[in-house]
Formats: sequence, structure tokens, C-alpha cells
Amino acid sequence: MIERRTGKIINFSSISFEKGDAGVDYTAAKGGIVGFTRALAREVDPYKIQVNCITPTGTTSERMLAGLERRRKAGHEVDLSRLCTPEEVADAVLFLASASSNHMSGQNIIFGTPTNS
Repeated sequence: MIERRTGKIINFSSISFEKGDAGVDYTAAKGGIVGFTRALAREVDPYKIQVNCITPTGTTSERMLAGLERRRKAGHEVDLSRLCTPEEVADAVLFLASASSNHMSGQNIIFGTPTNS
């Protein structure tokens, strides 16, 4: 990318970074990805490389839905409306990989809300 003087880097974090509800190690790692994205964006800016991050809330996958079903059976309230679809995340990736995002770098696109409600 440096040699070609162009490129797009897309990192992934987790809404757990914003919520702080997934344990210290996981939360710190996901926060580190956002910090890494911002620092790398500044470092590679002279080479016209954009670096951005996508931070989804839970995404509807078999694994996520199975975990939520276990929580529901244990008596917890489950709100599926707060989950992203894989297609929504893919749309964000396509946007960041396209020319439409040529003037944004060091950004973190957050899906969902960082609240615990």
C-alpha cells in the first residue's frame, strides 16, 4: 500500500469496548483496536491510505442467537432489535472500501448503543 500510495484498512472492534461489560482483558483489547486505528491513520496518511474501524453491537449469527436463547431460557429479557445483521456490517465494509470514504480516516463507525439497557 505504501509503495502504491493508496489503500484501505478496515479494523473491527466491539461495542463491548464502549460498554465495558465483557471483562477487562477483552474490553482493553477492543479499545486498543480503536486507538490503533486512529494512530495508524495518522501514520499512513502521507501515503493516502485510509484506516477506519467498524464497531458493531452483537451481530445476528448462529452463535449469538444460541447464546441469547440460553439467556432467555434462564429468565433474562432478550431484545433482538439491538442486534446488527451481517448485511448491515457488510454494507459498512463496502462503504469504507469504496471511493465514497476517500476523505475519512481514523474513524470508528459504531452500530448500536453503548448503554446497558
